Amino acid sequence: MYINGFTEDELNNIKENKKEEKEFSKCLEKLLHGDKKVASSPLLVGKTPNAISICCDYGELDLTISKSVIDKCMMPEIRDNNGKRTKKSGHGLTKQQVLDVLWAFKRPLMVLKGSSKNTLAVMTDQIDNDGRYIFVFIRLNNFGQIQKNNCMASIYGREGLKEYINQCIKKDYIIAVNIEKVDELRLSIGGDFPKATTFINFNSTIAYSIKSVKYPI
Repeated sequence: MYINGFTEDELNNIKENKKEEKEFSKCLEKLLHGDKKVASSPLLVGKTPNAISICCDYGELDLTISKSVIDKCMMPEIRDNNGKRTKKSGHGLTKQQVLDVLWAFKRPLMVLKGSSKNTLAVMTDQIDNDGRYIFVFIRLNNFGQIQKNNCMASIYGREGLKEYINQCIKKDYIIAVNIEKVDELRLSIGGDFPKATTFINFNSTIAYSIKSVKYPI
Protein backbone atom coordinates (compact mmCIF):
# COMPACT_ATOMS: atom_id res chain seq x y z
CA MET A 1 0.00 0.00 0.00
CA TYR A 2 1.35 3.44 -0.97
CA ILE A 3 0.47 6.75 0.71
CA ASN A 4 1.68 9.89 -1.08
CA GLY A 5 4.21 7.73 -2.93
CA PHE A 6 5.59 6.07 0.23
CA THR A 7 5.04 2.58 1.54
CA GLU A 8 3.73 2.15 5.07
CA ASP A 9 7.18 1.01 6.26
CA GLU A 10 8.85 4.05 4.70
CA LEU A 11 6.36 6.40 6.35
CA ASN A 12 7.00 4.71 9.69
CA ASN A 13 10.74 5.17 9.21
CA ILE A 14 10.26 8.85 8.36
CA LYS A 15 8.19 9.31 11.52
CA GLU A 16 10.85 7.49 13.56
CA ASN A 17 13.55 9.79 12.13
CA LYS A 18 11.54 12.87 13.08
CA LYS A 19 10.89 11.48 16.56
CA GLU A 20 14.61 10.78 17.11
CA GLU A 21 15.56 14.27 15.92
CA LYS A 22 12.97 15.90 18.20
CA GLU A 23 14.14 13.90 21.23
CA PHE A 24 17.79 14.65 20.55
CA SER A 25 17.02 18.36 20.11
CA LYS A 26 15.37 18.41 23.54
CA CYS A 27 18.32 16.61 25.15
CA LEU A 28 20.83 18.92 23.46
CA GLU A 29 18.93 21.95 24.74
CA LYS A 30 19.01 20.58 28.29
CA LEU A 31 22.70 19.75 27.98
CA LEU A 32 23.57 23.27 26.83
CA HIS A 33 21.61 24.69 29.76
CA GLY A 34 23.70 22.72 32.25
CA ASP A 35 21.45 19.75 33.02
CA LYS A 36 23.84 17.48 34.95
CA LYS A 37 21.64 14.41 34.61
CA VAL A 38 21.67 14.65 30.79
CA ALA A 39 25.41 15.37 30.80
CA SER A 40 26.22 12.32 32.94
CA SER A 41 25.93 9.84 30.06
CA PRO A 42 26.18 9.92 26.24
CA LEU A 43 23.18 11.34 24.41
CA LEU A 44 21.21 8.91 22.29
CA VAL A 45 21.18 10.17 18.71
CA GLY A 46 18.94 7.27 17.62
CA LYS A 47 19.27 4.06 15.69
CA THR A 48 22.33 3.78 13.47
CA PRO A 49 21.19 5.26 10.10
CA ASN A 50 20.78 3.07 7.03
CA ALA A 51 23.69 4.82 5.29
CA ILE A 52 26.01 3.58 8.05
CA SER A 53 24.35 0.19 8.56
CA ILE A 54 24.97 -0.85 4.95
CA CYS A 55 28.68 -0.06 5.38
CA CYS A 56 29.49 -2.03 8.52
CA ASP A 57 28.68 -5.06 10.66
CA TYR A 58 27.27 -3.07 13.56
CA GLY A 59 24.16 -1.49 12.11
CA GLU A 60 21.94 -2.91 14.83
CA LEU A 61 23.64 -0.83 17.55
CA ASP A 62 22.35 2.52 18.80
CA LEU A 63 24.20 5.69 17.86
CA THR A 64 25.36 8.05 20.63
CA ILE A 65 27.39 11.20 21.14
CA SER A 66 29.14 12.35 24.31
CA LYS A 67 29.06 15.76 25.97
CA SER A 68 32.79 16.16 25.35
CA VAL A 69 32.34 15.72 21.59
CA ILE A 70 29.48 18.23 21.54
CA ASP A 71 31.54 20.69 23.58
CA LYS A 72 34.50 20.28 21.21
CA CYS A 73 32.54 20.82 18.02
CA MET A 74 30.79 23.93 19.44
CA MET A 75 33.83 25.62 21.02
CA PRO A 76 35.34 28.52 19.02
CA GLU A 77 38.25 27.79 16.71
CA ILE A 78 41.60 28.96 18.08
CA ARG A 79 44.54 29.19 15.70
CA ASP A 80 48.20 30.00 16.17
CA ASN A 81 50.21 32.57 14.20
CA ASN A 82 50.67 30.02 11.40
CA GLY A 83 46.93 29.49 11.05
CA LYS A 84 46.94 26.00 12.58
CA ARG A 85 44.34 24.92 15.12
CA THR A 86 45.74 24.82 18.64
CA LYS A 87 45.16 21.93 21.07
CA LYS A 88 42.50 23.98 22.86
CA SER A 89 40.64 24.81 19.64
CA GLY A 90 37.09 23.74 19.01
CA HIS A 91 35.39 23.51 15.62
CA GLY A 92 33.15 26.56 15.80
CA LEU A 93 29.80 24.94 14.99
CA THR A 94 26.52 26.37 16.24
CA LYS A 95 23.73 24.41 17.91
CA GLN A 96 21.66 24.64 14.72
CA GLN A 97 24.56 23.38 12.61
CA VAL A 98 24.93 20.38 14.90
CA LEU A 99 21.22 19.60 14.56
CA ASP A 100 21.32 20.10 10.77
CA VAL A 101 24.33 17.78 10.48
CA LEU A 102 22.48 15.02 12.35
CA TRP A 103 19.78 15.05 9.69
CA ALA A 104 22.22 15.40 6.78
CA PHE A 105 24.22 12.53 8.26
CA LYS A 106 21.31 10.19 7.47
CA ARG A 107 21.62 10.93 3.74
CA PRO A 108 25.33 11.67 3.38
CA LEU A 109 27.36 12.45 0.29
CA MET A 110 29.87 9.71 0.97
CA VAL A 111 30.98 7.13 3.56
CA LEU A 112 34.71 6.38 3.84
CA LYS A 113 36.89 4.08 5.87
CA GLY A 114 38.42 5.87 8.83
CA SER A 115 42.11 6.07 9.62
CA SER A 116 41.89 3.40 12.33
CA LYS A 117 40.08 0.08 12.77
CA ASN A 118 36.29 0.19 13.19
CA THR A 119 35.97 3.84 12.25
CA LEU A 120 34.12 5.60 9.44
CA ALA A 121 34.31 9.12 8.03
CA VAL A 122 30.95 10.41 6.80
CA MET A 123 30.84 13.42 4.48
CA THR A 124 27.63 15.45 4.73
CA ASP A 125 26.35 18.18 2.41
CA GLN A 126 26.45 20.71 5.27
CA ILE A 127 28.98 23.55 5.20
CA ASP A 128 30.63 25.22 8.20
CA ASN A 129 31.17 28.97 8.60
CA ASP A 130 34.36 28.80 6.53
CA GLY A 131 32.78 26.97 3.60
CA ARG A 132 34.17 23.54 4.49
CA TYR A 133 32.15 20.33 4.14
CA ILE A 134 31.25 18.98 7.58
CA PHE A 135 32.31 15.41 8.33
CA VAL A 136 31.07 13.10 11.07
CA PHE A 137 33.60 10.56 12.32
CA ILE A 138 32.12 7.34 13.74
CA ARG A 139 33.64 4.83 16.13
CA LEU A 140 31.93 1.48 15.58
CA ASN A 141 31.21 -1.17 18.19
CA ASN A 142 32.25 1.17 20.97
CA PHE A 143 31.84 -0.10 24.53
CA GLY A 144 29.92 2.66 26.29
CA GLN A 145 29.04 3.15 29.93
CA ILE A 146 26.19 0.64 29.80
CA GLN A 147 26.40 -1.31 26.56
CA LYS A 148 28.08 -1.36 23.17
CA ASN A 149 27.09 1.32 20.68
CA ASN A 150 28.27 3.21 17.64
CA CYS A 151 29.34 6.69 18.64
CA MET A 152 30.02 10.01 16.96
CA ALA A 153 33.67 10.66 17.82
CA SER A 154 34.00 14.06 16.13
CA ILE A 155 32.13 16.55 13.93
CA TYR A 156 33.92 19.30 12.01
CA GLY A 157 34.50 21.04 8.71
CA ARG A 158 37.27 19.22 6.85
CA GLU A 159 40.27 21.20 5.66
CA GLY A 160 42.21 20.12 2.58
CA LEU A 161 39.21 18.26 1.19
CA LYS A 162 40.63 17.65 -2.29
CA GLU A 163 43.86 16.11 -0.97
CA TYR A 164 42.04 14.08 1.67
CA ILE A 165 39.51 12.55 -0.74
CA ASN A 166 42.13 11.83 -3.37
CA GLN A 167 44.20 10.01 -0.75
CA CYS A 168 41.10 8.00 0.19
CA ILE A 169 40.60 7.11 -3.47
CA LYS A 170 44.21 5.91 -3.75
CA LYS A 171 43.84 3.82 -0.59
CA ASP A 172 40.51 2.38 -1.76
CA TYR A 173 38.77 3.84 1.30
CA ILE A 174 35.53 4.76 -0.46
CA ILE A 175 32.75 2.50 0.81
CA ALA A 176 29.52 4.19 -0.32
CA VAL A 177 28.43 7.25 -2.29
CA ASN A 178 25.17 9.12 -2.82
CA ILE A 179 24.86 8.52 -6.56
CA GLU A 180 22.69 11.64 -6.93
CA LYS A 181 25.59 13.73 -5.64
CA VAL A 182 28.49 12.28 -7.65
CA ASP A 183 28.83 15.34 -9.88
CA GLU A 184 28.88 17.59 -6.80
CA LEU A 185 31.63 15.44 -5.34
CA ARG A 186 33.66 15.53 -8.54
CA LEU A 187 33.55 19.33 -8.51
CA SER A 188 34.63 19.41 -4.86
CA ILE A 189 37.46 16.97 -5.40
CA GLY A 190 38.60 18.21 -8.77
CA GLY A 191 39.98 14.87 -9.85
CA ASP A 192 39.09 11.44 -11.14
CA PHE A 193 36.39 9.54 -9.30
CA PRO A 194 36.08 5.74 -9.18
CA LYS A 195 33.44 4.01 -11.26
CA ALA A 196 30.05 3.58 -9.57
CA THR A 197 30.39 -0.20 -9.81
CA THR A 198 33.31 -0.19 -7.35
CA PHE A 199 31.42 1.04 -4.27
CA ILE A 200 27.98 0.83 -2.66
CA ASN A 201 25.70 3.50 -4.06
CA PHE A 202 22.40 4.90 -2.87
CA ASN A 203 20.23 7.99 -3.24
CA SER A 204 18.69 10.32 -0.69
CA THR A 205 15.91 7.85 0.10
CA ILE A 206 18.56 6.02 2.15
CA ALA A 207 17.32 8.08 5.11
CA TYR A 208 14.23 5.88 5.32
CA SER A 209 14.68 2.94 2.93
CA ILE A 210 17.43 0.64 1.61
CA LYS A 211 15.51 -0.68 -1.37
CA SER A 212 17.47 1.55 -3.83
CA VAL A 213 20.90 0.48 -2.53
CA LYS A 214 23.19 -1.09 -5.12
CA TYR A 215 26.26 -3.05 -4.09
CA PRO A 216 29.54 -3.22 -6.03
CA ILE A 217 29.97 -5.95 -8.64
